Amino acid sequence: LANAFTEPSSRDAALHELAVAAAGVGDLDRAEALAQSITGSNPRERARHAILTAVSRTGDHNRAEAIARTLMDSDSKAQALAVLAVAISKAGDLRRAKQLATDVKSLARATTTPGARARTLCELAKAMVWVGDLDAANRLITDAEAITRTIDYYYARDELLRTLAIAAVQAGNVDRADALARTISSYSQPEELRAIAVAIAQAHHVDRAEALARTLRSPAKDEALHALATVVTEAGDLDRAEIFARAITKSEIRGRAFTELATAAAAAGDMDRAETLAGNITRNDAKASALGALAAAAAQAGDQARADKLITNAETFARAIANSDAQARAFTELASAVAEVGDLDRARHLLALAISVEPPRIREWIAAISRFFPSIITGAGEAFVNAYKTQAS
Repeated sequence: LANAFTEPSSRDAALHELAVAAAGVGDLDRAEALAQSITGSNPRERARHAILTAVSRTGDHNRAEAIARTLMDSDSKAQALAVLAVAISKAGDLRRAKQLATDVKSLARATTTPGARARTLCELAKAMVWVGDLDAANRLITDAEAITRTIDYYYARDELLRTLAIAAVQAGNVDRADALARTISSYSQPEELRAIAVAIAQAHHVDRAEALARTLRSPAKDEALHALATVVTEAGDLDRAEIFARAITKSEIRGRAFTELATAAAAAGDMDRAETLAGNITRNDAKASALGALAAAAAQAGDQARADKLITNAETFARAIANSDAQARAFTELASAVAEVGDLDRARHLLALAISVEPPRIREWIAAISRFFPSIITGAGEAFVNAYKTQAS
């Protein structure tokens, strides 16, 4: 059908879409054949990029390199091979990664676009980190920074500075990462500094990460503190995570942080602390969700009395939600948690409440039902039909 197009650009566009689709489902031979049949250089390059991404996911580095070397655009080729060098170094083939890095350096010298050259050098720096040559990584970061400073467009420059700062963290140079972060323009700071702060925290420099996060203004600072709370929670430091969570001012973000903390405490078996942490959540929808999750955890731990109490409290908060859409979602989520506990009658009751509150939400209702035993449909189904008829009338 694609070959039936007589206009070349239309035919190429169709073949490009087919090649991308074939790559997406893993039919790489067909994807390459389709890409090869595209006459226009731009759509053919885009198709090859999509195939390269799909091949890289399979771990077939030989094939990925062969495809990357067929790219006509020197900037694209250099960046693709640099990314591949990172993947190969992560796979442990350090000799090959170094050899590929040498090739990429030569290509990078021929690259005329500052942004493309800086990105290529940054990827090479990451590869050198995995190879274990931190000195080479830091030299590459220095070269990339010098190029980045020549870029006038602040958005592109700031994005590269963020990438360089994270690479510097990976190369063990947190001081440099912090310095790079503080040169990012105020326009881009909220998003870029949060990412850098997280990278610094993941490198176990939590104090430095916190200091950087606190230079932001809310709500960006709240998002950054939430991200740091998540990092230290995953590391098992709930006390430090709680300090970050309490410093968050926006109720929605604060609720997410305390929900994660409460869930982590429950997973660690400290249900008393989990309930206390959940008590810091002020939004009714977030609290209902958190208490439902804690109920499931309590039931799994064999504490059915606590689970029943938590479910009752969660339902109370769900009933207090003013927005019908949010309330229906809360009832549905709670029904899911209750089903996990094993109380199917109550799960049916909660589903019926969700349906009566927001009848048009048929898709969510069906999705929730599919997670439970078929018997839950009995009882909730009648409420659904009645609610739907009322809405229709």
